[in-house]
Amino acid sequence: MDLQFIAVGQVVAPWGVRGEVKAEVLTDFPERFAPEQEIFVNQEKLTIENCRWHRGRVILKLSGIDSIEGAERLRGL
Repeated sequence: MDLQFIAVGQVVAPWGVRGEVKAEVLTDFPERFAPEQEIFVNQEKLTIENCRWHRGRVILKLSGIDSIEGAERLRGL
């Protein structure tokens, strides 16, 4: 069975130096960004550890992404 995904956001840039990312919101359901929610980035399942809003975009801390270099690898995804 093929999994199908819907885009809920796109990483715009790293945010800070601790692995957070700034993302453009592509969903009408912002509750999808709540802590403990699981999302897929390039078919890798990540858990949202923290979420906050800044100027219409969402700032996310994702499990396993703990550095600016790790966050930079997600840019555009």
